[in-house]
Amino acid sequence: MQLRFNRYIFGIALILLCAVDWAVVSIVLAGGDIVYAMGAMAALMAVAMVPLLLMARPPVVARVESDMLRVGRQRAYLGDILRISMDGRTLVFAVRARDEAGFWVGAYGERTLELPLRRVDGGRKAAQHFVAQVEIARQSAPELVTAAPPPPPLVRPRRDGIDPDLATPVARPAAAQPARAGFGRKGL
Repeated sequence: MQLRFNRYIFGIALILLCAVDWAVVSIVLAGGDIVYAMGAMAALMAVAMVPLLLMARPPVVARVESDMLRVGRQRAYLGDILRISMDGRTLVFAVRARDEAGFWVGAYGERTLELPLRRVDGGRKAAQHFVAQVEIARQSAPELVTAAPPPPPLVRPRRDGIDPDLATPVARPAAAQPARAGFGRKGL
């Protein structure tokens, strides 16, 4: 499950680079230095290959990796997601704050992972589909334990100086059975 970067942004960058390349060609045809123009055109075409390749396979902006949600460079456990909201322009994941989130974030008790919808390839519908998949994964993911397990029960030290953890168990003799009443010498 993942959302990819909007490929149209790379298309706009490619169009801008082609416009600059067209301007360089126009200058060359008007009588400029041909060697300079050919070097500039080759450099601009090499630079234009980057958005073209990124347009073919855009980078991932949000992903679910096993029990983690990754939005941009921020990560959160699926079990820690408190709520998911989508307003007109942004997809917001509210996540329980942990100790590693920092002092100020921990003071609020939650932090947010935000993703602008203009960055998402497929727009709102792709984001809604991703949210539905995150909800399903969130329900099946266990919530991480944040507290330490309870300490073992307190054992009072023995007064004879023997540590109860190190002492060897001693077999105790069985108690003698009391004699039954009514048996024995008569008259006593």
